[in-house]
Amino acid sequence: MPNRLFIKVNDKRYGPFDMAKIHTLAATGKLLREHLLSEDGVSNWIRASEIVSLFPAAESTTATPTTSPLPKTGMVPREEAAAAELQLRGKGNDGVVSQQATKLPKRTLSNRAKMGLLAGMILLVLLTLSGMCWRLAATTSTTQTIVAIPHVKPAPIAPVVNQNDAEPVEDHTDEDPVEVELRKLKGSYRLLRGDIQGDTMPAAILKGARLRIDGRKHFRQFNSQFVHGTMVIDPLPDLKIWDSIDSDGLHAGIETKGIYKLEGDILTISTAPLGSERPTEFMTSGHPGQARFVWKRVE
Repeated sequence: MPNRLFIKVNDKRYGPFDMAKIHTLAATGKLLREHLLSEDGVSNWIRASEIVSLFPAAESTTATPTTSPLPKTGMVPREEAAAAELQLRGKGNDGVVSQQATKLPKRTLSNRAKMGLLAGMILLVLLTLSGMCWRLAATTSTTQTIVAIPHVKPAPIAPVVNQNDAEPVEDHTDEDPVEVELRKLKGSYRLLRGDIQGDTMPAAILKGARLRIDGRKHFRQFNSQFVHGTMVIDPLPDLKIWDSIDSDGLHAGIETKGIYKLEGDILTISTAPLGSERPTEFMTSGHPGQARFVWKRVE
């Protein structure tokens, strides 16, 4: 396989690009199966689909939940530790439970101690009765005070202010809906999933993909590839319009037509291949070259 290749799109030649760049373009939907490749850029053009490594099968992984078995004793670890400690404290050096661990010495109170305890109980009862009497007196005093409050006449109703004399209220209804939408879109995103013509993007591409939106400017990163650009949006139609132009990279200066939707922090963008009409739905199956990117805002 050659180290560098040229790309032909709509009779326009680009390149040459090394094979790492060629693989990145294929993974991000910029290079399609029907695009042409050539080693010298003049002759021997072949379809990109003839190079099998450019369009690998979709990766899929299934997570298998794991569970930790419960302890055989039926106790959580903390209960087992407490039970073991209690058992060890009750055993002597020979492993036999001692009488000191199983029997407690009986204690008796002297007459003097009993008298002191009885006096304390009587004092507690007297304090409780005293508190009840104090609360009852306070409640009675509060009730009498409330009853003694004279009737207060309601304040007169303020006169109605003439609407013509009132201060004008600032009206925000004329604010540009595009500016409002751009503020909602602002932030940094990571790529949750993506697919091109129904084929899922490889996990290696998803892991290193980032998107930054600030006003009408955007910045995209796919692993080691960095692209700056601008976009034009229209949030009013049912399918909101997202048309972007890259400032650098393979498609610098070329407009890419697309649609988008923002649901909370989830931004979904569907784009058409170069030179094609804007997508009419977010599903890519059955639409050659159409790509869909699902981004999640992280800040």
